[in-house]
Parts: sequence; structure tokens; C-alpha cells
Amino acid sequence: MSRLPPLQKKKFSVHPPPQRDIMNRSDIHLLAIDDEEMILLNLVIFLEEEGFSVCSASSGEEALDALSLQKIDVAVVDIRLPGIDGNELILKMHDLRPDMKFIVCTGSTEYQPPEILQNLGISETELFHKPVENMNSLVEAIVRLAQEKPNGSR
Repeated sequence: MSRLPPLQKKKFSVHPPPQRDIMNRSDIHLLAIDDEEMILLNLVIFLEEEGFSVCSASSGEEALDALSLQKIDVAVVDIRLPGIDGNELILKMHDLRPDMKFIVCTGSTEYQPPEILQNLGISETELFHKPVENMNSLVEAIVRLAQEKPNGSR
């Protein structure tokens, strides 16, 4: 009977996983705002299926009412709205909730965020043109914004 060589002990170092700021999607509260009923309905259904907590509004005034009643982390805002347009709405919501984040979703291919919205952190990465071809990029933007600290850092 042959003898096996003795086992050699190997040293393993255990590193904890990197610290990440991960949230459960159901903890991310969204406000979807669009005056086109079918677009709004489809957006809400999609976002809910992705696990987010979603409320909706079909006008700027409804959005402001919803904001006064609920915690909102990220708003997905159409620009062409009846009454208060999306640009003005974002400014009003930011005044009420400075830590809130915004994504613009517009049918206008010519739209670029005005400087005042760019100063609030709305850039090309927060701008989506309808129809949104890659909904996963919208989800990624929502999660990224929800994880940011109020000053824009992570």
C-alpha cells in the first residue's frame, strides 16, 4: 500500500466583498409624469415589473400634488406637459425637494436640457428620447441616481 504525501496547508486570505451602496429596487420611489395615457401606463407597468415603487401623474400640477403626499427619490419627467411644462416642473420639484433626482424622457429629438437644469445635474445620461429603445439603460439610470448622495457623489 502506497502512502500519499502529507497534505500541505495553504494559506488563504479572505477579503470582504467591496462595500457597495446597493438598494432594494422596492425601496426606490419613482414618480412617472407624462400626459400621454398609454405611454404613462406602459412606463408605470414596466417600472413596477422591474421592482420599483411607482406613482404617476399626467400633468405638472398632479405631480406637485403627488410630491406633497409621498416620498419620491427619482422623477421621470416628460417635457411637453399641459400647464406647467417639464422644465418648470423640475425646477419647482427641486425647490421643494432638493435631494430629489430627475430623468427627462421626451419625444422631442431636438431637446437639450437648458443650463439651469444642467446645473441641477441633468445631463445626457439623464436624457431619454421616446420611444426609449433600451429600457435597461433607463433602469440603470434610475438605480444610479437613487444611489447618489444629495451632493451628487456616491
